Amino acid sequence: MMPEADDPIADDVSLATSELVSNVVRHTPDGGELRVWDPRPDVPLRLEVEDPDPTLPRIPDDTPAVGGRGLRIVAAVADEWGVEQLPTGKIVWAEFDRDQRDASQTHDDDS
Repeated sequence: MMPEADDPIADDVSLATSELVSNVVRHTPDGGELRVWDPRPDVPLRLEVEDPDPTLPRIPDDTPAVGGRGLRIVAAVADEWGVEQLPTGKIVWAEFDRDQRDASQTHDDDS
């Protein structure tokens, strides 16, 4: 289940999903599998994209003129992200913690 529009993580989850799925479509011939766990309320939403390509992605040192920004965007919007090597490929994952977002929004509102 994806977050609802008024959820504090909704826009970031949508953006990260788009970037991770785009990476799989662009860089693998066989596609991949998208999984989302949203156990709510006190556990972060976890987004995973698994694909059969064993090449581990990385954020480029220099941002190219075209492309190459997907993981940089994911890193900017997710609370945590990473890559897990598998015998059959890899999983790129991102987590989004509502509790962290709610706390920072409440703190920002106090200023």
